[in-house]
Amino acid sequence: MAAEYKRFEKPGEKYLSRILLTLSTFIMYRSLTVAAGFLALAHGQLVGTEQTETHPGMTWQSCTAKGSCTSKSGKIVVDANWRWLHVKGGFV
Repeated sequence: MAAEYKRFEKPGEKYLSRILLTLSTFIMYRSLTVAAGFLALAHGQLVGTEQTETHPGMTWQSCTAKGSCTSKSGKIVVDANWRWLHVKGGFV
């Protein structure tokens, strides 16, 4: 018959293991919370779908001397200060 050995705990070993388990659980949940925060930030950077970006057409003249002007056509880009800020599903 094999002899069974009983493991003796050192004083405070039980409490230390509980503390380490609690600490590791806290670190895990903190990491998950930080990761969820970063995912929320990344999700907030989605491309807007309320209105497509269009560049208005514009015609202007380029003159080199008096009476010698040529018409030119092109598109302009409106500055970002004049664009609507929006959240997904509505405007801010």
